Amino acid sequence: MMANLNRLAITFGRPILGIHNQTSGILFDVIECLIQRNFTYATSDVRICYKILRDVLYDPSKSKVVFILHSQGGIEGGLVLDWLLQEMPQDLLSKLEVYTFGNAANHFNNPHRHVASQNLSATNPLVAIRTFVSESSFSTPVTSPVGATNGHAKGGDPFALTTSGTSESFSSSRVSSAAKDRAIGHVEHYAHSTDFVAMWGVLHFATNRMGSHQLPRFLGRLFNRATGSGGHQLNQHYLNGMFPLERDKKTGEFIGADEENAFMEEVIKFGKEGDAMENAREAFDISYLGTEGFGTGHISTPVEVHGIRGRKRTKTDVMVKELSRLWSYRNGRSPGGEPPNLVTEAGFCRNATM
Repeated sequence: MMANLNRLAITFGRPILGIHNQTSGILFDVIECLIQRNFTYATSDVRICYKILRDVLYDPSKSKVVFILHSQGGIEGGLVLDWLLQEMPQDLLSKLEVYTFGNAANHFNNPHRHVASQNLSATNPLVAIRTFVSESSFSTPVTSPVGATNGHAKGGDPFALTTSGTSESFSSSRVSSAAKDRAIGHVEHYAHSTDFVAMWGVLHFATNRMGSHQLPRFLGRLFNRATGSGGHQLNQHYLNGMFPLERDKKTGEFIGADEENAFMEEVIKFGKEGDAMENAREAFDISYLGTEGFGTGHISTPVEVHGIRGRKRTKTDVMVKELSRLWSYRNGRSPGGEPPNLVTEAGFCRNATM
């Protein structure tokens, strides 16, 4: 666990807080995975993780929280997100970004904030990119027929009007494109096609046609790497292969993520979810326009990106690094074009208006 945390800290140049799901042996770990995944049962690890993440999101000094999950952590993290989506204010959830490796979960939720943006993203992704959704909120003194005396109307008159509240008021606004109008700002999944855990997890549920629209969805951008050396271990297979480290030429010590990264320089191929391309929830037009432009996908390459729509592509090659948001956090950096981080709304910190 410490090796994983140290590796992540060196790669991204930031402090890392780890939540350890202790092993009980491969047999009992698999049984626990099946119980958690099939019955959405929250074990003690899930409850601990939920409390920690909830407290961090409520911390007004934190403008962004990056949640990294591996293997069974994808199952537990998915359950934590389900709870957060039910109980947390969505302006606080907008601080959260989620990235998974070898995800073993069978669902991953990230709903749209408005039904209008959901319908537009599904029917016309290009228009969704250019359509903006605006929200405004403000507080004013509240007029109520109920006084402050233990819930009973003052003077015995149930229609007597009294004014309660404080003189303090606030207002805020939020503007985003309909395509990006989701509860959680960014979700990405990284998987190897030869990772047996990912094969019965994210690779199965994110790339196959669903038998019913009522079944849980697996949302987020999926990077599927097809190489013979891809395994399941976080450091050995995923980070070494996708986020390799650079050594100091004099001392030989690791100094951060290697900018010359073969995986990030790969030209992507658009993954096809069987016959379910029209069923994809996140169109490629949305994925790439939200980054820097358009791309093709008519090229054979070891890297596939799933959850996309093959419409109106140009003849420009697209590399993994142009779509990977996690890559933009390497060596202490942050994604370009970010709004100012610390914006206070009603005493809580959130991302600024986009």
